[in-house]
Amino acid sequence: MRLVLPSTPEAVSQAVRFAETAATDAAFPNEVVDRMLLAVGEAVANSVEHGNRADHDCSVTLEWLGDLHGGWLSVEDEGSGLTLDRLLSASLPKDALQTGGRGLFIIRELSDNIKVEEEGRRLMLWFAPRDVESA
Repeated sequence: MRLVLPSTPEAVSQAVRFAETAATDAAFPNEVVDRMLLAVGEAVANSVEHGNRADHDCSVTLEWLGDLHGGWLSVEDEGSGLTLDRLLSASLPKDALQTGGRGLFIIRELSDNIKVEEEGRRLMLWFAPRDVESA
C-alpha cells in the first residue's frame, strides 16, 4: 500500500487512516494499532512541519510493507533529512508544557524497530505483535 500526501496539516489525519487500514488488514492487536497510529501521526506531522517546512508543493509519501507477522511503515518527505543520532538521542522536554521536542521520542518509543534511509528523508518504522521478532 502506498499513499502520497501534500504537506498540509490534513496529511496527519489521512496518514493515520492509512496506517489504521494497514494495521487492520494485518489483524494486529489493538495495542499495536494504537502505537502505530500515534507514531505515524507524529512522523507525518514532523515531515510536514520540519522536513518539508509546510511547503504545499512538497509531499509526504507513506508505504506499508507487511503481513500478519509485522511490517514496515515508511514515512518519506522532501526535506534535508534526519540523522539516526538525532532520533536515538531524542528525549522528552524537561518542561511538560513545552509543545516541541517530544515527537521523535514518541516515534522511537512506540516503534518496535526503526531505520533512517534516503539520507534521513525516509523513516522506517517496524510494528508487529509483541511476540514476533523485529526484522
